[in-house]
Amino acid sequence: PGHHHRVLMRSTAARAWLLVAVAWLGASFPARSGDLRLEPVSLSLHPSEDSTTLWLSNTGDRPLQAHARLFSWSQQDGGEVLGTTDSLAVSPPLLQVAPHGRQRLRLVRLRPGAPATETAHRLIVEELPAHDAPTDPGATARRRYSIPVFTLPAPPQAPAQLGGRLGR
Repeated sequence: PGHHHRVLMRSTAARAWLLVAVAWLGASFPARSGDLRLEPVSLSLHPSEDSTTLWLSNTGDRPLQAHARLFSWSQQDGGEVLGTTDSLAVSPPLLQVAPHGRQRLRLVRLRPGAPATETAHRLIVEELPAHDAPTDPGATARRRYSIPVFTLPAPPQAPAQLGGRLGR
């Protein structure tokens, strides 16, 4: 019974020290400037649409700045390949979201009409460090979000019906 009691006491003391260490570490690092939420997490641009919308929400107490970029996206040799695109644009590319606010981000088709086949893009939204953020790299770590965007082709046209009946 004495040995079991000592192990239990050591275990309790270790948990207490762990809680103190976690509390100290939490107090040592500055709080993040905000918490960015994106909705929806996947976008599709239908043939009849010229644009689509993504909403960014800031659940934090400080303004949040972000940079949005759009890339063509493909898979090659088991990896992702991002490239430049001239078929879609993102607006605005630089934005600020007020504390507890929302910001609309639009993806706009640059060419009229739907593509012949489905095309895939990636929208990269990256938080920018706050102007008053400390210079410690750990404190200014940026979050990066990668959202798939698909532009859908127009449905295939039905073949023209033959005029009149054959075989008469």
